[in-house]
Amino acid sequence: MDFLLVKQSITAWVKTNGCGKEPKVEELLAIVNAGTKVTRTVYQEGRERGQAFFSQGTGHEDRWTLGTRLFGKRGPGDFNDEAMLQGGRFAGGDILAWSLATDHGFTWEHLPGKPRLTLAAAATHFLAGPFIKDQQGADVDYGSVWVTWQF
Repeated sequence: MDFLLVKQSITAWVKTNGCGKEPKVEELLAIVNAGTKVTRTVYQEGRERGQAFFSQGTGHEDRWTLGTRLFGKRGPGDFNDEAMLQGGRFAGGDILAWSLATDHGFTWEHLPGKPRLTLAAAATHFLAGPFIKDQQGADVDYGSVWVTWQF
């Protein structure tokens, strides 16, 4: 199973949902003055297609997505957090999904090889519509947590 980092996850959602490639980006100065650089990235877009083709079927699609990303660095530590909410309709059924992802790391710059410890987690939930249920007809959930050690 492949795990996507927050940045890869955002790139995939932006492409899939037809969002503009240039999000609204701003530095959060109140936090920056406290010694941590924090940047917020917001994607907001909608899309309507008369005939959409997916593995689950074909039909009219009207979809919107709102996503935000906070990331920053303080000393040897860094973080990258993302949240997304999506709604709309596809082939007469409702689309409603959310996703959360986080990726926090610490790098020992002064040690040979600059070892890095990362803790990351991701969760996604698709609320059941006519085309997005699993084999048993239930809502679909994905979740994972992983730790990496690089040197």
